[in-house]
Amino acid sequence: MAATMSTDRAVGVTTGAAGDPSLATEMVIRDDLAEAKTAELIIVRNHQPLTTSLIISQQFGRRHGDVLRAIANLVCSDGFRRRNFASTSYPDDQDRQQPLYHITRPGFEFLVMGFTGRKAAAWKERFIEAFHAMEQVLERQRNVEWQLQRAEGKEVRTGLTDSLQRLNDYARAHGSTHTRWFYANYTKMLNRALFDCVDLPPGAFRDSLDRDQLAMLRVAETMISRLVDELIAAGAHYKDIYVAAKERAASYAAVVGRSTVLAVAAPSPSLVAAVPSLPSAPTHTVVTPHRAH
Repeated sequence: MAATMSTDRAVGVTTGAAGDPSLATEMVIRDDLAEAKTAELIIVRNHQPLTTSLIISQQFGRRHGDVLRAIANLVCSDGFRRRNFASTSYPDDQDRQQPLYHITRPGFEFLVMGFTGRKAAAWKERFIEAFHAMEQVLERQRNVEWQLQRAEGKEVRTGLTDSLQRLNDYARAHGSTHTRWFYANYTKMLNRALFDCVDLPPGAFRDSLDRDQLAMLRVAETMISRLVDELIAAGAHYKDIYVAAKERAASYAAVVGRSTVLAVAAPSPSLVAAVPSLPSAPTHTVVTPHRAH
């Protein structure tokens, strides 16, 4: 069966003089893993983390047809197959519908047991880490305290948005022609002051923060909102207001400590459109990671 073929042969390295391609192979694998973001490996459907047969084929260096056959040939119970493999389709480059499976974490682990080789081992580990990262995000979203912090943060964000709109009008009145970037610039400045961001997406950043990080951001945004309003009232130059806000954010971060965010972006629309729901799969214990300062 195709699933038993060594994935190392798909790497395409050239054997050195000593006949040992391990160094070149490790370099290729390391580069590939570094480029693979969580959102490129894991998607979410009905609050359930999944991967797809197409993603597996691309990352493990196999033909998609071979992965589909490996799934069809799995020796497992009908119940396990129904719970962990959902047959659907996706549009290819010519807008033709092609077969696709959505696969749960247990289904993935069952499927790739037969994938061998150094590259396959590295990708198994990377996928499991990506599943775990997505499970952490979903677990945080289900947590009541997290939801409360998120709701309070939205209220504060509205206040900061209002302050930045006043700054926008103020700067335009003083000759600025680049005010449309204020909102994005202040947002990036705050996020970079407070967090070390990994795989930072534009749209799902706050959903990737834990409860403490949301609280930290809420305090910082309240602080910056008040500062902006005070400096506008004092007649400060709009560029000086940004400098002061950046310094205030850095000072706050120095006190509370910066923390690491493992953010997960939205999945590709072509891989989640018109997909049937999978039955509930067994849950996994999610351990909240230690926050780095």
